[in-house]
Amino acid sequence: MFLAIFLLPARGECDMYSISDIARLSGITAFTLRYYEKIGVLPRPRRQGGKEAGIRQYDDSDLRLIRFIHGLKQTGMKLEVIMVFVSRYMPAKRFPIKRTDKKA
Repeated sequence: MFLAIFLLPARGECDMYSISDIARLSGITAFTLRYYEKIGVLPRPRRQGGKEAGIRQYDDSDLRLIRFIHGLKQTGMKLEVIMVFVSRYMPAKRFPIKRTDKKA
């Protein structure tokens, strides 16, 4: 963890990361990040210029979430369980997964 602190840019120096930056900083390959996005484990990232084909852009909160998911995965938790666990704590605006828990 000590090394990871030095890999992060200083606050305000760089607010956005590319998928290759996130892969390097999180230890998860770009392929796996795209897969997690596709199956709904990760929310869809912002895109450069707001275009669907634009380059993925991540911020510090995305990096924290990705590291958190990576930690859960390393405990042996299945992706289906991670998806449910994470979706309950993410704002619906950024994480458009149907929530199955209905409150009476």
